[in-house]
Parts: sequence; C-alpha cells; structure tokens
Amino acid sequence: MDIELFLKNSLNIEKEAWATAEALESLILREDSKTNALIEEYSNDLTYMEKTSTTATDMIHAIPEENVKHVFIARYLHKLTWPEIAKAAFLSVSQTQRLHKKGLDWLEENYTNIPPKQPHV
Repeated sequence: MDIELFLKNSLNIEKEAWATAEALESLILREDSKTNALIEEYSNDLTYMEKTSTTATDMIHAIPEENVKHVFIARYLHKLTWPEIAKAAFLSVSQTQRLHKKGLDWLEENYTNIPPKQPHV
C-alpha cells in the first residue's frame, strides 16, 4: 500500500470506528456464542483502527521540514482542500502540492513497514 493511500484511509477511519463501537455496544447486551465471536471481531477492528490512526499521526509529526509537515497536518488531520491549504500558507496550489510530494517522498523513504489493511475493516 502506498503512503498517501495509507494516510487517507487511516485518518478517515474515525466514522468507521464510531460505527464499530456502537455495534459492539449493542452486541454486548446479548450473550451467545455467535455474539461473542462478533464482539471479538469488532474489538480487534477497533484495536487495529486505533493503532493505524496513531501510526499515521506519528508519521506526519515525524516529517522534519516544518512547512511540509504543516501541509500534511492541514491535508490529512484537518481535511482541507488544496486551495484552502495554499491560501492559509500564502502559497500557490502547485507550490503546496510540491511540498506534499516532497513529504510523500520522505515518508516513503523512512516508513517502509506501514501496517497492512485489515481484511474486515
């Protein structure tokens, strides 16, 4: 999986995590072997989601160049568009995208072992 796809997937996981937590909560009220298996699966999903989100955030904060890091924070954590990021940074969209490319190159060079996507997440 490439770094950009990993960041997009892992940092957009919040809604899925809430839905999984709500499903888990409703299952806890019932008690049978099938339900227990689902509870375990949902628990594993939530653990994976938390780990992946933390990894992605840590990766972004590890970027050494501040201006590149700010582009990644704006894009992936604050979910801003390219024009919004460019305006906030007093840059053109193409300059902002070049900084993004520079950050992706750095991440791909420094993070070769990103967590694989869990099949049922």
